[in-house]
Amino acid sequence: MAEIFNNRICVFANELIIFNPKTQVGSEDGFIPEGTYYSMVRNGQLIVLRRGIPGCPALVDFETMRKDVKKGYIVRKGDPPCRNCR
Repeated sequence: MAEIFNNRICVFANELIIFNPKTQVGSEDGFIPEGTYYSMVRNGQLIVLRRGIPGCPALVDFETMRKDVKKGYIVRKGDPPCRNCR
C-alpha cells in the first residue's frame, strides 16, 4: 500500500522485505531479503524517508527505487497512484 509522505509517494519497507521469522520483519509478499534491503539502504539504492519504530513501519521513496525493485513491487502490489491522479 502506498502512502504520501512529504509530498512523495512512499511504500512500506515491510512490503519489500521477505518475512524473516527470526526478526519478525517483512511480509509474505516481500521479495527482497532483509540483509539485502539494509545493504541497499546503506548504499543509497533505497531512500528511507521515515525510519520505522514499533507500530509504524519505515517508508521508502517509491520514485527513487531501482527499476528492478519498482517492477517487483508493481507486480506484487500494483502501481501506486501518481500525484497527478488525486
